Amino acid sequence: SFQTLLQSSGLSQDGFYYVNTNSYLFTSLADKLVGEPTDADLEQYVADNGIYAVKHILLKTTDKDVTDDADNVTMTADEFNAQQKALAEDLLSQLQASDDMEALFDQLMNEYSEDGRDSDGSLAAPNGYVAGPNDMIPEFEEASMALKPGELSDIVETSAGYHIILRLPLDLDQFRSQLIGDKMEQQSNQWLAEYGVKT
Repeated sequence: SFQTLLQSSGLSQDGFYYVNTNSYLFTSLADKLVGEPTDADLEQYVADNGIYAVKHILLKTTDKDVTDDADNVTMTADEFNAQQKALAEDLLSQLQASDDMEALFDQLMNEYSEDGRDSDGSLAAPNGYVAGPNDMIPEFEEASMALKPGELSDIVETSAGYHIILRLPLDLDQFRSQLIGDKMEQQSNQWLAEYGVKT
């Protein structure tokens, strides 16, 4: 089993021990220098880095007329986009009137959202997105950041179409190793600068 592991990872036995020894030493050093981040540390980290989590319902718009198989125009782009906006407004009204908005959001998202469906028709990101600055279209990001966890946006128009956005709470634990790694990198860079190390 060990030899199979080495072959699949492209490492010699010496390389395997080298990589894992360094990983162990890095983890031990991080424990001493950084310690275990508190929830407050993690909250500050995600706030400082503009990290947020959202789900959305996307109804795509187009700048081309809709045609049938014989290339006959069945609907102009303006008519199609107006239809999409009317649907978005209807979905938003349903969500705003719901006693269980989050459950209804998932149901409507699975039924209507056109955001990157897989070949079997399922949504590519059914659990939503964790994003940071400039990861999303500016209008989408601005609307997302204006919401608190559990809040629903109005209709947000972007170049992709009409969005209804639900802000989600973040699982802070997923950023624990990232925060430790960032602090270790800052410490390392400080040492390099202080001691005049050239690379």
